[in-house]
Amino acid sequence: MAVRNLREGTVLKSKYRIGQVLGFGGFGITYLARNLELSQTVVIKEYFPMDLAYRDAEKGEVSLTLPREKNDRKVYQKGKKDFLSEARRMSALSEVPSVVKVLDWFEENETAYLVMEHVRGMGLDRYLERLDEPLSFQEAWKLMLPVLDGLEKVHEKGIIHRDFNPSNLMMQENGTLKMIDFGAARGYLDTEKTMTVLVKRGYAPPEQYLRHGPQGPWTDLYAVCATLYEMVTGVRPQPSIERMQKDQLYLPSAYGAEITPEEEKVLCRGLELTPIHRFRSVKELKEAFLEEEPKGEKKGKKKMMIIIAAAVIVCIAAAGGIWQYRIAKEEAVLKSYAGNYGKETEKYQEFLTFVKDNAVAEEETEPNEFFPEQGTSMVYTLPTEAVEEWGEPCNQF
Repeated sequence: MAVRNLREGTVLKSKYRIGQVLGFGGFGITYLARNLELSQTVVIKEYFPMDLAYRDAEKGEVSLTLPREKNDRKVYQKGKKDFLSEARRMSALSEVPSVVKVLDWFEENETAYLVMEHVRGMGLDRYLERLDEPLSFQEAWKLMLPVLDGLEKVHEKGIIHRDFNPSNLMMQENGTLKMIDFGAARGYLDTEKTMTVLVKRGYAPPEQYLRHGPQGPWTDLYAVCATLYEMVTGVRPQPSIERMQKDQLYLPSAYGAEITPEEEKVLCRGLELTPIHRFRSVKELKEAFLEEEPKGEKKGKKKMMIIIAAAVIVCIAAAGGIWQYRIAKEEAVLKSYAGNYGKETEKYQEFLTFVKDNAVAEEETEPNEFFPEQGTSMVYTLPTEAVEEWGEPCNQF
């Protein structure tokens, strides 16, 4: 297959020297580059819809070969126009700390380029993978709040991100988050093909799977809440398109997340499948969480739990392999984190057999008020020695 990206060393606009490729997308390529005039490292995005244009870099080609079909060429040109239009609008947000700064934009090689600041750090997705346990909701919310302030200003400019997820949030060296990729923002090739490319499973709401879905700020807010969900559970949410068929999105508390019932209720509203049932603006979402801020002692699950008796309760959701345990008697401290095993895996079957074989009691619970379609769950009580035999209930890694 021919190499489509620009060769390292290629110079654009007589001052930007292309370095390594940082990533490929459905309609663009991202490069690390160097501003030769300022001796500054930057990131450059090249408008390059892979299904419409072509370049054979192995043959030394730099300019894109545009589609021959009139309609395809028209779509390509509109996409490029929108790409540059969004760049101009994003440059107006340069004063927002949580949004990546747009430094320059220009046309060359039959396409367009967007120059952005180089953000040092790692993606939030990688950061979360390195944690020993998920964040508490309050920790996650503290990280997310400045990002929401920035997203609110983006929405005020008439732009929706459409690809908000942990991989597009950069954890900077100073411990704050920054939105780094607006390549999927509304206006870029709004065709059926590219809408499919832009869907990020687990974070995209149902309307993003539709060509004419009613998209707006509420679309980004679903993704925000899905990201918060992953931050506090360590688990990517069930894709919304699958939830439309059979909703099996478990409450964060089912994973032992440190979150209050009030916070959980607000988060669930943000993950509603029907757009009109979600928050309509960032302001609404922030106000809802502000109203539900915990007062006094935390009601959610704690990361450190105390043993107070000879028994530990293990909860297994009947519809999937989700489990957690609560404990008793002030004799020792047991660090616990609830994990999950995929229902179809051998590990899940082994775990379920172990629990049933060692249970000293079992009880069927009522359906959850938020997700009644999941049905009832079984609560098994096991002796402490059985739980210790199985080991720490965490399979995050």
